[in-house]
Amino acid sequence: MRRPGLALVLALLPLGPASPEEVGVVVRRLAGAEPGQLWGRLGLEEESPEGPSTPLIGAPVTLYPDLPAVHAELESIRRTARETAANYETAVRRSLAALAAYRARLEAVEGAQLVRTHETDRTGFFAFEAVPEGEWLVVAAHSTSYRPGQGRKPQAARRQEPVRALGGGVRAGRVGPGFLPGGRGEAKEVDLWIYRVRVSAGQAVGVRLTDRNRWLTGPSWEAPREEKAPQGPVRP
Repeated sequence: MRRPGLALVLALLPLGPASPEEVGVVVRRLAGAEPGQLWGRLGLEEESPEGPSTPLIGAPVTLYPDLPAVHAELESIRRTARETAANYETAVRRSLAALAAYRARLEAVEGAQLVRTHETDRTGFFAFEAVPEGEWLVVAAHSTSYRPGQGRKPQAARRQEPVRALGGGVRAGRVGPGFLPGGRGEAKEVDLWIYRVRVSAGQAVGVRLTDRNRWLTGPSWEAPREEKAPQGPVRP
C-alpha cells in the first residue's frame, strides 16, 4: 500500500498558525546550525523581584522553534482573551491547540526532534543541551484550583499542579484528555508562559519565568477521572 505523499499529509493536518512552507524553512535552517545551551528557572515570586520565590516542581517546559506566524497567532489569542467571556474561557485551550497544530506541521516535515520537553527539578530548574542557534519559544504551564470570582490565592498558598501537555495533549486541533472546556469537572486556573529567546552557538543563555512575565492566565476544566491523562511520577 502506497503511503500518502507529503503534500497530502500536510493537506490533512489542521489549519494552524504557520504554513508548511514556512515550517519547512525553519527546519532546514536549524538543521545545519551550530548548537548552544538554554537553561532557566520557573517559579512564583512572593513579594518583590528581590524577595523569596516558590519554585514550580515537576512542571513541563517545552521548547519550540520560534516562527513569526506562530507567535502572531498566540499574541492574537492573548490580545483578545478579555474581549468576551468565551474568549477568556478558551484562551488557554486555543493557545495549546495552536502549539499542537504547529508541532504537527513540524513532525510532517521531519522536524519533530526540534520540539523537546523537560520537567523542572526541585529548584524549578530546567535545561536544554545542544540547541541549534536561532530563535526559540520556551513554553511552560501550571495549574491551581480555581473558583470564579474568588480571586487569586496568595502565591505561597497556591497548590502547584503542572499541566501535563503543552501541545502534546492537544492533537490535530482537538483537546486531549487532560483539560476540557465548558465547565466539565473541576475548574482550574492555568498560568501559561510563552517566552521568546535567542540561542547563540557555543554559548549558554538563561531565562527566568515568574508570575511577573507569564503570557496569560485563564480557566480550564479538568476532565472526569476516567478521562484524565496518566499521572507523572509522584513528587518528593
